[in-house]
Parts: sequence; structure tokens; C-alpha cells
Amino acid sequence: MFKRMRLPAALLLAMLSAGCGPAPDRQTETPSPTAKTDAPRATPPADTFDENRAMDLLQARLTADRAYPDLPCLGYAIENDEDEAASATASAAAASKPVAPAAIEIAVREKHGDGCPGDPQTEPVRDRFRVERSGAIRWYDVVDGDFVDYAQWRQQQASGG
Repeated sequence: MFKRMRLPAALLLAMLSAGCGPAPDRQTETPSPTAKTDAPRATPPADTFDENRAMDLLQARLTADRAYPDLPCLGYAIENDEDEAASATASAAAASKPVAPAAIEIAVREKHGDGCPGDPQTEPVRDRFRVERSGAIRWYDVVDGDFVDYAQWRQQQASGG
């Protein structure tokens, strides 16, 4: 009788000892490459702020807010003042590390043709925005001749202004 119980008892003992061992050390210092550790940032770090990042921020915000009903028929263009661009280039060349601009101005233009209404020879500017290094977005108010907060622009749009 004891011989028949040796094998099941040995298996049971092996299974229990394997499951009751000390837990392996967890790697708290280095996350796994597949684990996402950072939440998406609303504000880009200052060292990664460039024209592409500014355009991505603006497009994402306009898309999320459904700011324009004809979003597929809009294009985006970086607008730089020639004097500012020349001085920024000169100062960037003098410095060992290029400095990210404080703000980047972007024009939202209408695309015509390829399913979008209008004369394909023109691309009128619909609105202008300034994307700041902090991630803040400002809209150019043509009447006042100055940039205003994005939320104020959205409020004007909602009220039909």
C-alpha cells in the first residue's frame, strides 16, 4: 500500500515545493521595453519643440475639437518672419546647441481640388495660430491684430462670431 502512495506523494511534494518557493525579484529599476511608462504629454519638453511638434499639436487639437467641418480640405504651413529666421539662424550657428523657438506660427490654408471645392490655383489662409513652447495655442484675431487664447477663439466660434 505504501508503494502505491510513493509516486503520488512525490508528485504532490514536487508541485508544492515548486509553487512555494521565493518569488523572483521584480525589476523596479528598468521597465520592460513593451510597457508604457509615461502618459502622453500635453506639453512637449522644451528640447523637442520644433516645427513638426508644433504642427502635430495644432492638428491634434483642431481634430479633437472638430474646429472645422472641412478638416480634410485644410493644409498647414509654417510662417516665419524673415528677419526672425535670419537672426535665429545666426544665433543658432553661434551656439553649440540649437535653441528651440519660443513659439511657432502656423497658417491654416484651404486646399482646393482633389474633392475639395474651390479654385485649385489658390490656397487662401483661413486662420493663423501660434503654438507656444509650453503647448499653449493662440489664434490670430485679424480685427484686433493680436493673438488671443485658443479657448476664446472656440467660444467666439460657438457663439457664431
